[in-house]
Amino acid sequence: MVHCFEKQYAQCLQQAKMDSIDLYKAEQQVFGFDHSFCGAIIAEKWQLSDAMISVIKYHHALEKADKDHRLLISSVAIADLYANIFEIGSAGNLSPGSEQYKNMLELTDLWLGLLQQYDAVQASIEKAVVFLHVS
Repeated sequence: MVHCFEKQYAQCLQQAKMDSIDLYKAEQQVFGFDHSFCGAIIAEKWQLSDAMISVIKYHHALEKADKDHRLLISSVAIADLYANIFEIGSAGNLSPGSEQYKNMLELTDLWLGLLQQYDAVQASIEKAVVFLHVS
């Protein structure tokens, strides 16, 4: 979007900074759509997998994503949030809104839940390996 609509995108960056809002919300206000919408169209045209299309389309709207891809989308959403918070890369989203912080906490809880299950899953895998070697 920044390459095709340079002046309008500069307006998005300025509006996001002045209003302390997420960049994708400024994109929606200026263009009537955001980079997730554009990316999903391109991903569909390129015939990417449903999972990749969902990640691109819903990384700012996890609640709208289907459950099959939610964990993958959560991974990207939390990576995006951390990249913005720690100013890694050049996304331009200098003011992740409180909504994103709330999402980060929910996603962190999700990952903590998964991490708590890691040892049990690993133990089950090791038992299966032993069983398969014995038979």
